[in-house]
Amino acid sequence: MLLKIKRAQKSSMMGNALFSLDFKAEISEEERKLIDKYKLGRSVVYSSEAFQKNLANAGAIGQGVGFVKGVTSIASALLFNLKITINDLVDGRHLEMKDLDEMISAEQQIVQACNNLKAHLAAAKSFDGREVTIEI
Repeated sequence: MLLKIKRAQKSSMMGNALFSLDFKAEISEEERKLIDKYKLGRSVVYSSEAFQKNLANAGAIGQGVGFVKGVTSIASALLFNLKITINDLVDGRHLEMKDLDEMISAEQQIVQACNNLKAHLAAAKSFDGREVTIEI
């Protein structure tokens, strides 16, 4: 598995910095078959802090959070739905953010997600009937 990342920066209409990140994991045919076999494609490997906060507020409807605020949170979560799945890693994706810290965090989590996916697929391949002896 190879992860290709391209970073860029441009100015918004208001003159503020806008950071972008293009990424794509190049996987082998064997890795693709394992992802399909274990139905991992829709697994979320990253979701933005704003998305998580809005989703949490939406889930709190009827638990002390007003209906209007809850519905607004659902709408915000859908509008600012920044989540990355394994399919996104494999198919490639383009991100743009105003916040450099969140972009750095997203990139780190994308790299970690690829490392985790590679380890997960290696473990999945090892369930082939072989016997393993572990010295403790």
